[in-house]
Amino acid sequence: MTTVRWYRLSSVFLLLAASALAGPTRAGIAAADANLTPVAAAGTPAGATHDLLAYSYAAGIGTNVTKTDSFLGVGLAVTRFGDEICVPALFFLSTCYSPPVGFRDRAKPAPATGVRSVSSDTPAPPFAAFGAHGQASYTPPLAAGAAGRLLAGASLVGVPNAVNPSAEAAAEARDPFDLDPGLYDYFYTINGISLQNDEEDGIAGVSFFATDSRFSDPLWELAVIARGIIGDPADLYIDFYSDPSLGLDDLLVQSAVRGAFTVAAGLAVLTGPFELFHTTYSVDSTIRYSEGLNAGLAAPVPEPGTWALLACAAGLLASTMRRRGLCRRARAPGRR
Repeated sequence: MTTVRWYRLSSVFLLLAASALAGPTRAGIAAADANLTPVAAAGTPAGATHDLLAYSYAAGIGTNVTKTDSFLGVGLAVTRFGDEICVPALFFLSTCYSPPVGFRDRAKPAPATGVRSVSSDTPAPPFAAFGAHGQASYTPPLAAGAAGRLLAGASLVGVPNAVNPSAEAAAEARDPFDLDPGLYDYFYTINGISLQNDEEDGIAGVSFFATDSRFSDPLWELAVIARGIIGDPADLYIDFYSDPSLGLDDLLVQSAVRGAFTVAAGLAVLTGPFELFHTTYSVDSTIRYSEGLNAGLAAPVPEPGTWALLACAAGLLASTMRRRGLCRRARAPGRR
């Protein structure tokens, strides 16, 4: 089930891409892949945890029919009732997918154990490959200073259709930990973004973000959204926001992201490595820091209520009001 929440737009897997592009029955894909920043890759602090969530749904079939946790096994991923994955949408709203499967605040795996993942599948007959699929994964840094990796992907194949008129998928990966005071060399590398809708009334979105416990809003956030079939990079809604303390030019970053996209046959791709920004990050006291990404896909688009649109439209009258969070959801990406 999806709901629409306030959101301030200021946040693949090759196997997913291959399955989504396998034939004319595909319905869409949303995928985000990025390295952890040097701040996160410097090591694994004692007690550090990670979050992985995934979600899938097809009308007439169900939600999270097959759920897998690479640590627990097939069918053993925990359904998190009351939790949700909130992915950017248009009109300064986010689409929230619930309930996901997976976990929050699980101890990070040792580097030698490799990738941890959570997936959710809702198969749709007649073919085994048809249905909704969401998957999130975390790869720990292999050594001090070596980048770890977060991925989130969602795909719809063969749905929606006449029997299953709506379908959705989403995923989120997040890396939170305590960060000591210091002046950090701070850059973020995106390995890839893929977005596609084969439905005019479909929506696909991804976001990348970081949070700092000193601030109520994200430290920075990138959102890329596609509504309907994509014909050109200009069809993408792209927004980047950063806290002024980072000294970034948000519009310049936003423009660079758009310029890095190519579109072919309705598939928008940003091919990495793409350095989103490179700056310094000053931390004056021990903080709770996190970075993450998510991806979501729905066809048809879950529509917000009339009053929600009217209220948000009022906020669009002044960009300063928008930046102050008139049309925002209740919490920043990844925050509970």
